[in-house]
Amino acid sequence: MQHLQIDTTKTVRLLYHLLGKVQPKLAAHVGPQDHFLRDWGISHQDYQAYVHLLEQHFNIHIQDQDRKQMQSIQRTLDYLVRQAMQHVN
Repeated sequence: MQHLQIDTTKTVRLLYHLLGKVQPKLAAHVGPQDHFLRDWGISHQDYQAYVHLLEQHFNIHIQDQDRKQMQSIQRTLDYLVRQAMQHVN
């Protein structure tokens, strides 16, 4: 069995960087558990731009049902870890 190692600290920094490309002033204030839409009022358009950046950076396609669940930095990280683990198994 292959062991998957993901540098979560580096990945979280990257997620904040990508969020900063869409919402530069907001990225510095969002906590890892904060809900993008409910807690910070990020527009649907900006959220879709963030997801698009994720897809481009990681060279993946994120299904609509998964997009709805990735509403925070932590949930996005959890999603990416799950996807990486599926590709190893």
